[in-house]
Amino acid sequence: MKTSLFTFAAVMLLATALFAQPMPGSVMGIVTLQDGTPAQEAMVFLDGVHGGHGHPGGPMPHFRIPTNPDGQFGFRDVPPGPYTISAMQPRGGFAAELIEVFPEQTTNVTLVLGTRPPEHPDSLVTVELSGIAIVEVIPPDSMRPEIIRYFLDVDGNEVADYELSFGPPWYDPGNGNTRPEYGAEITVMGGLLTHTDPPVVVVFELNGLFWRDPRGGHGGHGGGDHWRHGCNPDSLTVVDLEGLAIVHVGEGFHGEFTRYFLNTDDDTLPNYVLDFGGPDYVPPSEAQLPEDGDEIVIVGGELYCPNRPAELPPIVIVYEINGLLWRVPGDTVGLGPMPLSTGEPVAIGAAVSYLTAHNYPNPFNPSTTISYSIPMAGDVRIMVFDITGREVATLVNAYQTAGSYAVHFDGSALASGIYFYRVSVAGQHFTQRMVLMK
Repeated sequence: MKTSLFTFAAVMLLATALFAQPMPGSVMGIVTLQDGTPAQEAMVFLDGVHGGHGHPGGPMPHFRIPTNPDGQFGFRDVPPGPYTISAMQPRGGFAAELIEVFPEQTTNVTLVLGTRPPEHPDSLVTVELSGIAIVEVIPPDSMRPEIIRYFLDVDGNEVADYELSFGPPWYDPGNGNTRPEYGAEITVMGGLLTHTDPPVVVVFELNGLFWRDPRGGHGGHGGGDHWRHGCNPDSLTVVDLEGLAIVHVGEGFHGEFTRYFLNTDDDTLPNYVLDFGGPDYVPPSEAQLPEDGDEIVIVGGELYCPNRPAELPPIVIVYEINGLLWRVPGDTVGLGPMPLSTGEPVAIGAAVSYLTAHNYPNPFNPSTTISYSIPMAGDVRIMVFDITGREVATLVNAYQTAGSYAVHFDGSALASGIYFYRVSVAGQHFTQRMVLMK
């Protein structure tokens, strides 16, 4: 008798628990291209969002599935609540929207892949995601400074589902919002950027607070040298390109150089310049540089270059090649003019109306390139000082015409620390700080 009562009580408790939980629903739909063609083998993501009545806290539901040949997909046994559903396909583009899943009901969704909204061509397709922050620190080495990468685990299995781009290390939203610590529960609103696994999301809001303007660049590339060529490195338009790689290897003033282009039509002329970074750049994946004639798919940021001659092809900073991540937006390693190999200055641009200078990379180990612009002809002197004010090097001491130049500085013989360089011409001076990190 006692056993029967115990069994009955257990059954009642189980039944109560089952009825206390809302029954799951389902999500069905189709993904198409803009012309209505079914997008087969597009990847569809379904991510729960914190704060809804069905998702009060804890690990967020996360589902992913490819579409079938008819572009259709389906998710069954989905816990009720708010979700971001997104789809992506190389050369097809992105699509996303917020939906609500109700108990024992089917939510039908149609996602149309395509380019970004025409009124804001630099905008990305927006998603809202919640989960646990994963922070990866890559120590500095002889080729690059320390790199910190941020990821989002949306289902609590300690595996990254998205990579988060907060911009370069120096970026600060100016409102007290800060990058998350490892293990923090966060909610982000951001823009889908690549088709990689995990896909990259450029953060617009973190925990409901502003991080960056969705209509700006993809996290900022300040520090690259493209602005010396009439481009704004912080204003980019995402592009999704397919074509043949063109690789030019030549001999220049500073030795051998390699340049990469992309031909997207049937002729043999380059349609885009591809910036993969300097020869020492190491991508955070198994991605490889293309060979001449390779068929490649590129996702990248096309630079806004209002002063660039119209006959020259536009410049694209490469984020992804053939579905593999090449660079997280905001990582500026090697961007812009190729590193110099001598201590002699070289002209890199036209005349300007003000004196300015900056060096890249910074921090550096053991060398960096100082780019500078002088508004008038005159005797130019560039000196390097340590933190005590002691002169440690004179890099330039020569007459130069107005324009933009670059000179190489090698700190191999110096100790780690803070140094300053000063550019002087015609009574004007410009001083900047740099950090040698060995």
